[in-house]
Amino acid sequence: MIESEGLDLSAPTLILSECVMVYLDPEAVEDVVSYMSNTFEENIFMDYEMFNPTSNFGKMMVQNFKNRGVPLVSISNFMTLPKIEQMYTDAGYAECRAVDMQRIFMEYIPMQEHQRIRKLEWLDELEEIALIQSHYFVSIARKRKKGLEDSDDETQWMDEIGFEYVKKLKICHFSSF
Repeated sequence: MIESEGLDLSAPTLILSECVMVYLDPEAVEDVVSYMSNTFEENIFMDYEMFNPTSNFGKMMVQNFKNRGVPLVSISNFMTLPKIEQMYTDAGYAECRAVDMQRIFMEYIPMQEHQRIRKLEWLDELEEIALIQSHYFVSIARKRKKGLEDSDDETQWMDEIGFEYVKKLKICHFSSF
């Protein structure tokens, strides 16, 4: 697979997945996560997916996708944020953090951006947006090269590349709003 393409598997690698895994078979999701963990010596796997199919909104979301002919085949892999984090650590990642989009919006997006978004004409129901955002997550899992797992910056890595980093960015525009 990837090995035959001549990639340097020892180079730090960023793996991005956006609404892909939830459409795969549940076993395939675990296989992909394990493969990435086992193939790249040092990598960060960022994923954005739907989750929480057991709430009333989650049940409706799952049914709506099914009715459109695109079932959320592996939604069972994405039941809760702790289960998502566990899936990555079980696959060999040293750590994983999963956060729902509502929390990211409330905690990591500057207040000035909140005010701009609230002025959008079509955005009358903030509660509805909050409900939708509470059913999507971003996860960041990390695997380090052997021998680096116990370095001093172990607790700072998420601050440097993860969710805390968003606070340092000047956010000018969110196209989804």
